[in-house]
Amino acid sequence: MVRSITTDPLRSARAVAVVVWAVASVVLWSSTANSAEIAFVENVGQLDPEVRFHARAGDLEVFVTLDALWLVWVESHAPPEVGGSELVPIPLRTVNLRLTFAGSNPLSLPRGEGAVSTRVSYLIGPEPGSWHRRVPVWGSLRLSELYPGVDLIVDGRG
Repeated sequence: MVRSITTDPLRSARAVAVVVWAVASVVLWSSTANSAEIAFVENVGQLDPEVRFHARAGDLEVFVTLDALWLVWVESHAPPEVGGSELVPIPLRTVNLRLTFAGSNPLSLPRGEGAVSTRVSYLIGPEPGSWHRRVPVWGSLRLSELYPGVDLIVDGRG
């Protein structure tokens, strides 16, 4: 769910329109994710450096970068076809949706809120130096002052 917090709702009509559009997009996301709770994992080097936070629920992945929210749906239930003596996977369909906020504050950085007790570890490769242990997980994200007087909060509640 995406919601805005503002002290003066008439202060920025454009911001309100953007948030309404984002809410409509995320309603589709929530129904696709089967109303699963989403937890945001902080990127501490386990992903592309442009990604600040990552979340996964059902068929949905969310990537939060400095300038966008990426919603990626991957069809996960493609049964394999029998081809001779081998099972041949059917190509999956993917939908990528990039939400940007035109004219927004470029200094509004996503930050995690509502720390959860879960921690995630990424043991990538055989060298412990490339492992990422006990990565923080958050229940929601806040982009403060995305527009003057408007904070954007992203969480997994449908």
